[in-house]
Amino acid sequence: MHFHTLSPDRTDPFCQHFGECGGCKWQMLPYSMQLDYKHQQVVDHLTRIGKIALPDIMPILGGQETRYYRNKLEFTFSNKAYLTQKEMDAAGDGEIPRRNAVGFHIPKLFDKVLDIQECHLMAEPTNLIKNTIRDYAEANNLEFFDIRQQTGWLRNLVLRICTTGEVMANLVIHHEDKEAREALLDHILKTVPGITSLLYTINPKKNDSIFDRSRRYTTAKVM
Repeated sequence: MHFHTLSPDRTDPFCQHFGECGGCKWQMLPYSMQLDYKHQQVVDHLTRIGKIALPDIMPILGGQETRYYRNKLEFTFSNKAYLTQKEMDAAGDGEIPRRNAVGFHIPKLFDKVLDIQECHLMAEPTNLIKNTIRDYAEANNLEFFDIRQQTGWLRNLVLRICTTGEVMANLVIHHEDKEAREALLDHILKTVPGITSLLYTINPKKNDSIFDRSRRYTTAKVM
């Protein structure tokens, strides 16, 4: 993508993944302008598209924080990382290797995941937990899930941080492998301080929903 002239209203996005990641699509605008544009978008949807006659709509009430305001995130493991244009250009004419990723789905591509190094949606130890698992999995040849072939082991990572500061991590795996599971969960507890509860869920289904799966506490402990 080439820009001839940038708007004077444009600001530098603070996230290194802006432009490829499917979330946080408005970071190129100051927060006050984001609220204005989102307000107008809602009005347009209801009046221009929905043909609904509306009274005057109050402006959007913005949040106090623009970073680290979420209390829950879910990351996906995939053996098919989405490669950015920069990464493909660096590969040149050579064969682009398949690569693992843990991050977020690319919009409109259910089987491609962008490898996220740092996410600003939720406070630490969010990134530390995610990156610790990725590094351990790569070092120990643990298989990332292939959504098309329904193969692999690591599927999802669900994280929640309460207002009390308590941290819950739920690792979702495709099938039981007691030795590998215990080794990985023990490594997480030893490496990442501040985890209040560490769980795992076994999900052998074709989809990622886990509402019908039972969560299990690790044999280590509920801290």
